[in-house]
Amino acid sequence: MIHNRRIMLLGALIATAALGATDAGAQTTLRLLSAWTPNNANIPNIETPFIKNVEAASKGQIKIVRSGPEVASPFEQLQPVSAGVFDILFTTPGYHQAQSGVANMFDAFKPDMEAQRAAGLTKYADDYYRKRFGLSILAIVPSGGTHFVLRDGLASDGTLKGLKIRANATFEGVVRALGGTPVNMSPADAYSAMQKGVLEGITFPAFASSDYKLYEVGKSMTRPLFGLSNVMFFINVRKLNALPPDMRKIILDEARKIEPVGKAAMDKVVADDEVRMKQHGVKIIQFGAALAPKLDALYNEGILKTAGKSTPKEVKELWDMASAKGMLNQ
Repeated sequence: MIHNRRIMLLGALIATAALGATDAGAQTTLRLLSAWTPNNANIPNIETPFIKNVEAASKGQIKIVRSGPEVASPFEQLQPVSAGVFDILFTTPGYHQAQSGVANMFDAFKPDMEAQRAAGLTKYADDYYRKRFGLSILAIVPSGGTHFVLRDGLASDGTLKGLKIRANATFEGVVRALGGTPVNMSPADAYSAMQKGVLEGITFPAFASSDYKLYEVGKSMTRPLFGLSNVMFFINVRKLNALPPDMRKIILDEARKIEPVGKAAMDKVVADDEVRMKQHGVKIIQFGAALAPKLDALYNEGILKTAGKSTPKEVKELWDMASAKGMLNQ
């Protein structure tokens, strides 16, 4: 019954968006659907510069209008972009793992976008999304690393043994591998649960911990950072092909340009976030010398297992391709 109501709501959103898209005037208007609200660091550092750069490069002939998760849940955004209700999707692949794990595999690859292209990894994924969803990958931007913010510290053996840790599908594997019990819940709920002692910690992107005020509920954060958390721009293929060649080139060129710019910006956000966490009294604790080098491999194994649940054949093929090309981030 709940699923049916969601379908009806999505149908209403599709109808509303379609009506609003008919009045483009002299400009070509592209509708971007974003997984985050404007206060998320991905927006000012990646999404907004991309939009501004496209509009500037086109001398105002392309206008990008964004909508956020208030119109469609981040976990249900693939379909309306695939259907053409929106033209561009800005998201992280973990949000659509239930539909496909292919893009999530990039979280296990070395964060070198040009090397990924040279190895054929991006083309494999792009071909898959084109065929399955009618979407093409515009850009992939890696954000540097994840950590655990803990109420106290690690278990006595230097792992997460016996600790209940907030996670999501992307991080379940590494939490289990470290001996912890993953608990799937939103960051806001995790904050409250840590405050009450229901959880001992949270696994979280290192760029956003202070934004969520995790320093109020955690005394320590782990190092080294591990894993990657990519964000991606997708575009509806029919819309892309319908654009005049010069506009199509602008979209593709600016998407490629935002990758290194976005990565550098997010690396700085990570460094700034660590400073703010420390200023609020959060201490850094290190994983042991024997365990620290294994974190990325443990994370990648979790990615492989989780991503393969929805698309086992393609995920395995992409993993094997990355392994053969030396592109696994471990």
